[in-house]
Amino acid sequence: REPRKGPFIDRATMHARAAETLSELHVRVKSTYQEIGELSGGQRQAVAIARAVSFRPRVLILDEPTAALAVAEVRQVLKMIRDVAAQGVGVILITHRLQDLFEVCDRITVMYEGRSVEDAPISDLDIERLVAMITRSGATHGGPDTEEVA
Repeated sequence: REPRKGPFIDRATMHARAAETLSELHVRVKSTYQEIGELSGGQRQAVAIARAVSFRPRVLILDEPTAALAVAEVRQVLKMIRDVAAQGVGVILITHRLQDLFEVCDRITVMYEGRSVEDAPISDLDIERLVAMITRSGATHGGPDTEEVA
């Protein structure tokens, strides 16, 4: 998908497009020429999400995007998720960080072994009700007390 000039990669256009996508999603990096290894965990996650968004998906599935991030980095990633959703992209967030769900989700689906077992709009839930949904689903289906939430 890299832009090309004949058989060669057009690096200037590639970096310009990358900078534009990062800017649209409010991702701050010194330069698109900066090595990914020099970025913080949150910046790396933001760049990965921006890369996925650059392909203009209709649905973006994020699996534990805030795991192992510092609080400020979690805030950055959650803001980015809201920005992506505001662009009309459907976002499926898989996480065990239940507090994140209340910041970015419209609807919660509790899954057990790949099947949807509970579903509710976020407006109908608080953390206690969500935990009850999760633990009830695990008990009903013979599983552990915690489940993945999308």
